[in-house]
Amino acid sequence: MRNRITTFLAMGIIAIAYSAGSARVAADLIANGGFELGTGADADNWSQFEGATPPALASVDRVNMMQATGDWAMELSVTGSTLSVGTNAEIQQLTALNSITPGASYDMSFLAKAANIGPGVVVFMEVQWLDSDGSDGGGVKGSSGLVQFAGSLTNVYQLFGFTGIVAAPGSDAAQVDIRMNGGAFDGSDGLIYIDDVTLTPEPGSLALLAIGGMALLRRRR
Repeated sequence: MRNRITTFLAMGIIAIAYSAGSARVAADLIANGGFELGTGADADNWSQFEGATPPALASVDRVNMMQATGDWAMELSVTGSTLSVGTNAEIQQLTALNSITPGASYDMSFLAKAANIGPGVVVFMEVQWLDSDGSDGGGVKGSSGLVQFAGSLTNVYQLFGFTGIVAAPGSDAAQVDIRMNGGAFDGSDGLIYIDDVTLTPEPGSLALLAIGGMALLRRRR
């Protein structure tokens, strides 16, 4: 297993056709959401996790093909085997400390398409609210819920994510997670591409974010 340091609810999941000319929203909390920065297969700011026992296979690679925008995308691949256990291909990103204001609403989105979704393959998305500095007990304070969306994937990029998810009390950062799991049998194979991951505050939350930032500044003084 190779671990490379690189991991839309309340108002509902969206899956809409992607337009190549769409602009990314300002105030994005995700760093390198388009995977443009990195070294070879490894993307800066992302955790990339591959879990498989041979002869099963799993890979998570930054690739300069199949991109929605820019020059790079993230490729997640799993190959199942009856001689092994299930497979896992996953990306995560933890946002900066104090990038999240408890009670504020956020939208998470990304573009995804599938080259292959075989039997037993599932694909999940999740946003977790974390107390990353341990000032409120540490750990996970809340979650968007783990949502499966493999059945909505096609061979054309679509927009997926969560809208209006509210940061949990006691949280100071968010962890975005997208992962694919395959079954422990031959033919449980999957190949998907991810691009343009974003996490942004909803417009109505900007005032709350500003107030939260002022309060933090006062505490630091």
